[in-house]
Amino acid sequence: MPQIRTLENHRFDGVFLYVERSKECGKLFSSLVKAMGEMEEPKKNRTGQYGEYADLSALRRATRVPLSANGLAVLQTFHMADGEMVLNTTLAHTSGEYISSQTPIKTSQNPQQTMAYATYMRRMAYSAILSLSSDTDDDGEGAADAAVSSASDGKEALFSRAEKSLRVAANAGVIDDILRRVETKVGAGEMDRGSVTELRRVADQRKVALAATASKEGGK
Repeated sequence: MPQIRTLENHRFDGVFLYVERSKECGKLFSSLVKAMGEMEEPKKNRTGQYGEYADLSALRRATRVPLSANGLAVLQTFHMADGEMVLNTTLAHTSGEYISSQTPIKTSQNPQQTMAYATYMRRMAYSAILSLSSDTDDDGEGAADAAVSSASDGKEALFSRAEKSLRVAANAGVIDDILRRVETKVGAGEMDRGSVTELRRVADQRKVALAATASKEGGK
């Protein structure tokens, strides 16, 4: 069995930065380079509020044959940690080499809502581990707008959406934009003032997490 080397294993109160890989990854990387050269751009077969995107089935159709032909596979499973559902995404090679990432899945009392979010994160994680583009690039505007989108939503739903978006925000600009939109909602009476304090706490945690990741990558 290959030894596991933990590259990152940190948690900032709900924000996971967790990556594992086998001690050796040379065969995996060599095969992945070949597979990526054989992959076609995933067909964007869905249209959402913020443009076209490739759903999980389209991603798998575009990658399954090149991955299999080169001894690779992407595996996705769930487990519970500290009462939180976590998505495990693993890029595995027939040699036993692998790379694995973990992403927290925000749960809801509504099972359909939880699974919809889990499916979204599966698509994002699948794309990320193979360095694929599955969405129309909008520089984060769609993510920030989706965080606090509709006045018809209840305060709890708006808070939940903003919190989820902050926890997966790609950069500080998106985080600040979400907070500005939250302030606008508070000013309009659509969200409570207490929401800002809590969401700023989540935003600060996400910025710390992003800074930690950037620092580690810069030190490699």
